[in-house]
Amino acid sequence: MSTNRRFITAGVGLVSVLTLLSVSHLRAGKEDATQQPSPLAAAAFEAYKCTDAEFNSGQATVEDVYRWSHRLMQAEQADGKTTALADHAERMRALRDKTEKIFKASIAGVSACKYHSTRYYALEAEQAIVKKSSQ
Repeated sequence: MSTNRRFITAGVGLVSVLTLLSVSHLRAGKEDATQQPSPLAAAAFEAYKCTDAEFNSGQATVEDVYRWSHRLMQAEQADGKTTALADHAERMRALRDKTEKIFKASIAGVSACKYHSTRYYALEAEQAIVKKSSQ
């Protein structure tokens, strides 16, 4: 049982790192290389990364990750970043997928409430994209 938990925890950690790297790669590829984020957006990005890492080690909640992703989106939107909402939606889908795997594996730390919260966060972001595209 202990070996299974370690294996699953290591797997979740690996998925988290790969997700963060892919999101970072997407961020870098979509933006003009000459445009630097504002100090607010840079601080929000670093806070998001740290909070996501803390979530992966059980020190932060899904709500913490959501809040920092949302703050990052708002700061990027203020900077005029056109992909800020889509990037937030991608982060929320990744959080939902990660949480779903942990929940379905019945690992301590992710309750049904946390899992359903992440489903809401992802759907909320996707709904905002649909609403924005219809305007």
